[in-house]
Amino acid sequence: MILKLENSDGNCGDETQIQIERSLKVTNHSFQLWIKPSTEHVTEKQFIEHAFLVLNQDPFEDGIVGLKGYIKLEIRMETTYKYKLPKTKDYDYFTYAMNFEND
Repeated sequence: MILKLENSDGNCGDETQIQIERSLKVTNHSFQLWIKPSTEHVTEKQFIEHAFLVLNQDPFEDGIVGLKGYIKLEIRMETTYKYKLPKTKDYDYFTYAMNFEND
């Protein structure tokens, strides 16, 4: 099962996808952060280092109606500058956390 969480205000946003197996173990995850306007000379990639997920019910047993949870991600962001010599990559680490619910 894949849980997909999206946040956006039109100028910036993020999308998180968490894949869980029947035992509720997280087997795959991704996080993407975007900001308008994007710039061609800067590339940013986000990598989840650790994922922590708490759910109020088992979505395999009880379905996703009324599903609520908390997610905390430790993320490494890699920024590459196309025109900076020598080409360099900067690394930044941050924590992303949010509560969510499915009505």
